[in-house]
Amino acid sequence: MCFFYRNFAAAIMIKLRTVFGIFLLTLVVLASCRKPTIVSDDPSYRLNFSEDTVFFDTVFSTVGSTTHRFKIFNPNKQAVRISKINLGGGSSSPFRLNVDGLSGKLLTDLEIAGEDSAFVFTEVTIDPTPGVMPFVVTDSIQFETNGNFQQVQLVAWGQNAHFLRDSVLPCNTTWTSELPYVIYNSVLVDSGCRLTIEKGTRVYNHKGSSIFVLGTMRAQGTQTDSIIFQTDRLEQYLDDEPGQWNGIHFLRGSLNNFMNYTVVKNALIGLRVDSLPVDGSPNFNLQIFNSTIKHHQIAGVLGITGRIRGFNNLIYNCGQFAIAGLLGGTYDFRHNTIGNFNFLFNRRDPSLVLTDNFDTGTELLVADLTGIFINNIIWGSLKNEVAINNDGGTSPTLAFENNLIRTEDSLFNNTSNILNEDPLFVNAFEENYHLDSLSAAREKGIDISSQSPFLAKDKDQVIRKDPPSIGCYEN
Repeated sequence: MCFFYRNFAAAIMIKLRTVFGIFLLTLVVLASCRKPTIVSDDPSYRLNFSEDTVFFDTVFSTVGSTTHRFKIFNPNKQAVRISKINLGGGSSSPFRLNVDGLSGKLLTDLEIAGEDSAFVFTEVTIDPTPGVMPFVVTDSIQFETNGNFQQVQLVAWGQNAHFLRDSVLPCNTTWTSELPYVIYNSVLVDSGCRLTIEKGTRVYNHKGSSIFVLGTMRAQGTQTDSIIFQTDRLEQYLDDEPGQWNGIHFLRGSLNNFMNYTVVKNALIGLRVDSLPVDGSPNFNLQIFNSTIKHHQIAGVLGITGRIRGFNNLIYNCGQFAIAGLLGGTYDFRHNTIGNFNFLFNRRDPSLVLTDNFDTGTELLVADLTGIFINNIIWGSLKNEVAINNDGGTSPTLAFENNLIRTEDSLFNNTSNILNEDPLFVNAFEENYHLDSLSAAREKGIDISSQSPFLAKDKDQVIRKDPPSIGCYEN
């Protein structure tokens, strides 16, 4: 029996070798029949390009750009050989090239088959200059094919900046609008110190960076010259991309922080406030007026036992929460507009969430909760845009008056709130949250203009009517 199996196995191996030999012979025959690629040297053959000029948005000095790409097309029937691809600025050019996987500032003998194409990738890193104003850096990518010379222009705007990395700021520091600030990893406003930010200042944050405030931040922008915190990637397609940096984090013990006409965008959490004042002070950790908080991955404003006040703010398009107050705290918001839609991502959480508790996994922490919400629009793509949770067993102090809310919760069904009537923003998709002339929010608020100078006018500095419109805009 063993003899039989040995002979059978040997026969199988002979057959397999025969089949494999025939297969190899077939490949050789087919290869010999394949027509060789004909590369034309016709001088009338020219290339086409998907772009004639590649523009880079503002690039900070010493910081590389994102990669831009375009296509080379060979519209001819036969293949062509690009004998030389080079940067006009040569080895000193701030630009870099990669063509179909080959990198360098001078590439040779690239073949493109007839009616085929190839990708060109380019980046730039700009050296600093002594000047303050933005400057233009240009070059070109040059192509030589069959004696023809063609080129694609490269244009980048450079910008000098103050660069901060893992820095503890000197006490009583002032940031001005002369040059932007670019932050890597983190900066800290230390205990007992103040950071003053003047109108028009731009603060750009690299991926993963944070601004920590243990002392005090005072950001005083104006309607015409606001302060901006955002990512350091300035390409237009990233303008509304959330989660590009960590955000501004006010640590336990930080008091009397103030932001007026400030834009905070593109972070994981725009503004995070941790804990009530350690000395029991009635002061607010953070007051925000006339500001725009947008395009954050987790939350626009997050308080954890925080004390936060906000008047005339526009908060929109945050992945989970526009405002979240967890583990108690005091949240006083008047004449704000929340518009939380799912243009960029699916939403599951209400725009406004307030809780008196926080579950650590091992224990349920509980703290007193106060929520004062007057003349706010709280709207979005969900049927319930507000959630109150008092599983901690406390009796929250809640005052929701003259708000326009999207909700099915009877808790807010009092005589002053307007429920489930579309506020009719002019164009939320284009980020215009002014009120249409037929909006249900027009002139439906309660007059609270005497309670603060910041409530006498709207975000556009239009004098409030009596009765005023609900939200941050009077019109």
